[in-house]
Amino acid sequence: MKKRVDLANFDIKFVGLNLGKHDFQFKIDSEFISKFQDTLIEKLDLTLNFTLDKQTESLYLLDFNFTGSIELECDRCLQDFSYPVKQNNRLILKVENAQDNLNDDMIFISSNDIKINIAEYIYEFVSLIVPMKKTCELISKQCDKEMLKLLNNYSIQSGNNIHKPEEEWNMLKN
Repeated sequence: MKKRVDLANFDIKFVGLNLGKHDFQFKIDSEFISKFQDTLIEKLDLTLNFTLDKQTESLYLLDFNFTGSIELECDRCLQDFSYPVKQNNRLILKVENAQDNLNDDMIFISSNDIKINIAEYIYEFVSLIVPMKKTCELISKQCDKEMLKLLNNYSIQSGNNIHKPEEEWNMLKN
């Protein structure tokens, strides 16, 4: 029986921890990513080594260290490939009631909170790992030549099929 991912498993209780570093490890896989809507990632196998470094009673450093791989589809030849991941991210957690300072790298939470759920931050960091242009070249691999040939046959490259914009408007007017 497959264990279902519960996002409550990503709750980190920070109240009552001693000063210093506290290490956690999480498995980030397809079950985890399926909990989020509109994700472009379907298959992944990552290990997250998470460190919460309690600096003071109101200041914490959160280190996210991802290793593993994400399954991507080449934008050019549509072939699936495994993209290796080694990514480090850091956030600062500040416990205070005033939230006047807005910063992308800093999280402000109320002094009444005793825990923080890091699932959303994990999802955001994993989403940012995916490159804008996903091609086989990222892993030093050549694209599928058969597929490229097939795609070239269907693309509009012959001189007969290319129209100038003025010609297209004239054809529509007629």
